[in-house]
Amino acid sequence: MKNQRLVVVGAGIAGLTAAYRLKRAGYDPIVFERAERVGGRMATDVVEGFEIDYGAQFLYDNFSLIPNLIREVELTPKLVQGGQTLSMLKGGKCRAFRADDLLSPLKSGVLGLGAWLRFGFQGYGRLSAQVKSLPMNDITAWVSYDDLDAETWSNSYFGRDVTDYVIEPQ
Repeated sequence: MKNQRLVVVGAGIAGLTAAYRLKRAGYDPIVFERAERVGGRMATDVVEGFEIDYGAQFLYDNFSLIPNLIREVELTPKLVQGGQTLSMLKGGKCRAFRADDLLSPLKSGVLGLGAWLRFGFQGYGRLSAQVKSLPMNDITAWVSYDDLDAETWSNSYFGRDVTDYVIEPQ
């Protein structure tokens, strides 16, 4: 069985992790990536001398899988504590808000009152109540949240503005 060639499609965090785990299990996987670089949606660009990190995932303190993987592959010294301020362009203006200040998206203009209320009360409140007991390190416990694509799911919970400017900034 270990003589079989295995293919991993995509060199984002999930694909690279799969290839790493397969290699540790004694397989010799081949990773295919259509982009010119690895990392998927996680990357760092330098714009006018400033490093800008972007990605598909924020690593919160209660997440264990990715930080454990970072330690396992000995990248811990490269892990940098980020700030709480997020910035994005909306309406031709740079808008900054703090992840630890619930009023900040409203005050900064990232979200209007309706979108902010929906996010806080309907989306975040309802979602928090549903998932508060689910373990962060067991993806099988989250299967009922994996029946829609990310955009459709986010729109149904949070609305288009939150999806476009908070969940997946443009």
